[in-house]
Amino acid sequence: MCGMNARSKRNLIFCVRVCVAGAGLVLLVFGGVCFKAAYEIHGEVEAMSRPLVEMAVDLSQAGTYSAVLGPVERYFHGIGLHIEIETAERDGGQLAKLFEGIGGTATITDGDGEVVCKLAVAAEGLACYATRREAGARAWAMFLERVPQYEAGHSTLTLEIDRPAGGLAGVRQMFVAKYNLCGLESSLSLIAAVVGVVA
Repeated sequence: MCGMNARSKRNLIFCVRVCVAGAGLVLLVFGGVCFKAAYEIHGEVEAMSRPLVEMAVDLSQAGTYSAVLGPVERYFHGIGLHIEIETAERDGGQLAKLFEGIGGTATITDGDGEVVCKLAVAAEGLACYATRREAGARAWAMFLERVPQYEAGHSTLTLEIDRPAGGLAGVRQMFVAKYNLCGLESSLSLIAAVVGVVA
C-alpha cells in the first residue's frame, strides 16, 4: 500500500512537472508571437507615417500642381492634407495671416479619372500650428476637412490655386498628403510588446 502511494506521488509530481513545462512552452511561444506582432505593427505604422505625397509649391502665385500617389489603403481616419512652410513664426494667428486671400481646390482622382474627393483651399479651412521639435524652422497649415476613406492602386492629387496668398511670397512651401494617424496604431505595437515581455 505504501509502495502504491509512493508510486502515485511520483506520478503526480511527474504530471505536475509536465504541465508546468507545457504551460511554460505555451507562454514562450505566445510571447514570441506577441513580439513578432509588435515588430510587424511597428513596421506598418512606420510605413504609414511616411507622406504619400510631398511636392514643392508656391502658393503666393496662381498655378496648378499635380503628383501621383502610390497605392492607397482604406484607413478609417482618412488622409490629411497639409502645407508645410519654413518660418520662424510660432504664433498660430500670425501664421494664419500668411494664408489670407488664398483660394483654390485640391482634387484627388483615381486611376480611372473618377473624382475621389474635391476640397476647397481657403484660409478659413486651414488650422495653422508650429511643431515644437522643429521650433524656429517649420510650421504647418492643416486642412480641417479630411480626404475620406478610399482605396486605389494609384491616384492623382491636383492642387489648383486661382487666388494666391501674397503673404507666402519668399517662403519655402511643401504640399503634403499623409494618413491621419491617431496614435492608437503605435499603442497597439506597445501593448503587443508588453504582453510579450509579461508572457
